[in-house]
Amino acid sequence: MLGPTLFLAYINDLPDHVDCDISLFADDTLIYQVVNNAQDKLRFQNNVYALQQWANMWCMSFNVDKCSVLPFNQTPTSPDTNYVLDGTILETVQETRYLGVILQSDLKFNNHIHSKIGKAKKQLGMIKRALRDAPASARLLAYTSLCRPHVEYAASVWDTTLDYLIHDIEMVQHNAIRFISTLKGRDSVTAAREKLELETLADRRTKIRHALLLRLLSHEENNESLTSAYDELINNRPANVAVTRAVTRGDPPTIYAKKSVYYNSFLPKTVRETKAKLGSQ
Repeated sequence: MLGPTLFLAYINDLPDHVDCDISLFADDTLIYQVVNNAQDKLRFQNNVYALQQWANMWCMSFNVDKCSVLPFNQTPTSPDTNYVLDGTILETVQETRYLGVILQSDLKFNNHIHSKIGKAKKQLGMIKRALRDAPASARLLAYTSLCRPHVEYAASVWDTTLDYLIHDIEMVQHNAIRFISTLKGRDSVTAAREKLELETLADRRTKIRHALLLRLLSHEENNESLTSAYDELINNRPANVAVTRAVTRGDPPTIYAKKSVYYNSFLPKTVRETKAKLGSQ
C-alpha cells in the first residue's frame, strides 16, 4: 500500500505550478477558471502549458486522449475553447464524468440522474432474480445496500427540483417495495413503505444536503474554499439583509440568486429550507 502514498507525495507540488483553481484526486487532475475574453483564454492556455512543463520536469505524461475541455454556460460571444496539451488540441465536450458525476455544460444533471436510474434498475433486476425466494428482510437489505446507493451517490450535488425526474427516481424505490413486500395489483406502496420504515428518496436527499451544510459550517477550517464561496455570496446580497452568520446567531441567512440553475443548486436551496424549518419552529 506504499505505492499510492508515494504517488501522492510525488505529485503534491503540482498545484504550485498553476495560477488557476485545481483539484486533484488520485491520478485525476482538474483545472478550471472563469474565461470571459481572449486574455482569460490565454491565461488558461498558459496554465495548461504549465501542467505539461511540470509533467516533463518529473518525467511523467498526461493521457491526452482522456483529457478534454468542458465549457460551462458558454455563449456565442465567448472565446473559442481550443486548448493545446502536448501538441494536441484538446477535445471540447458538452459533458464529462468526474468522480462518478456527469457534469453538463448547461449546469444541469439530467444525464447523470438518468444514468444512475438506469444502473439502479439493473441492480434491482439482479436482486429480483437472485432473491426471488428470499425473506423480505434479505430483500430489503439487498435493496438498501446494493440498489439505493446508485440513486443517492453525490445527491447533495445534483438533487433535482424537476417533478418528472423526482418521480422517475422515486419509481426505483416503488418497484423495490413492491418486490420486497410482494405487493399485488393496487396494493398501497405508501403503506408498505411506511411499514418497512423507509423514507421517500426525496426526503433522504434533503437530509443528505442538510447534513452536508451543517458539516461545512461546523468545520469551516477544513472547508475553506466552500465556506469562502458561501460568505462571498452572502456579502453580495441587498444591503438591508444581515451579511454574517454572527448577526443571525449562527443561522445561515438566505442566499439570493438571479438564475434558476443557481437558485436550485445545493447552497441556496439548502439554506432556504433550513431557514424555513427554523422559522416554523
